[in-house]
Amino acid sequence: MTGFPFPGLDRPPPNNAIPPDSIKGLLGWLKDYSAWLNGFLSWLETARIQINTMRQGKLNCTGDVTLAVSAASTTLTDPRITAQSFIGLMPKTANATAALSVTWVSARDNGSATISHAADLSTDRSYTYVIIG
Repeated sequence: MTGFPFPGLDRPPPNNAIPPDSIKGLLGWLKDYSAWLNGFLSWLETARIQINTMRQGKLNCTGDVTLAVSAASTTLTDPRITAQSFIGLMPKTANATAALSVTWVSARDNGSATISHAADLSTDRSYTYVIIG
């Protein structure tokens, strides 16, 4: 996923219509303005749906990651991550819970983060992560 996280809401439709100075031109302008108005109302409906979805806690800011086996770090790649993002981890398995006390986000950059952890042979140290900011 790239770009604005809520498709269709990155900007409203442009309104380039300038009222004309003739009746014939006015009819054409009204037709163009009507088409723009319909597009704008559709954009507002999309915004309403997305805002209500966010108010219900569906923030589109989670994902899943499994720690690398026999390594001391794992790279988490997600285009929503920035250098200022908070990244929280929720263990999904018993091994992930046991490893949580020695697991932390040691670096963040645009598009990725480094999760440092103990090197282990466990293959199921899986987490759900949340990105805020």
